[in-house]
Amino acid sequence: MQALLEQQLRTSPNARPWMRTEDHARTVAWRVVKDWVEAQLAIIETRMVTTAQVFLPYAVTANGQTLYEYIGHNTQLLLGEGHEPGRLQHP
Repeated sequence: MQALLEQQLRTSPNARPWMRTEDHARTVAWRVVKDWVEAQLAIIETRMVTTAQVFLPYAVTANGQTLYEYIGHNTQLLLGEGHEPGRLQHP
């Protein structure tokens, strides 16, 4: 976040020195995450997605990888294209 802010502030006429600090970058990063989580919770509340659909990719495995990273490195775990719910797929 700090590198991104530095890049953006180079061209900003309103940039102030405190905007380049690690503390400010940390505050901005937390605000971005907070806003993202609130947006995800809003679509969960509308029942457009489930909590697992939104947050499960970020679950951390025993070796410290996210579930998303783990599956990306172990593609044999992917299920394929799937089928319609409630309908059996015949070979």
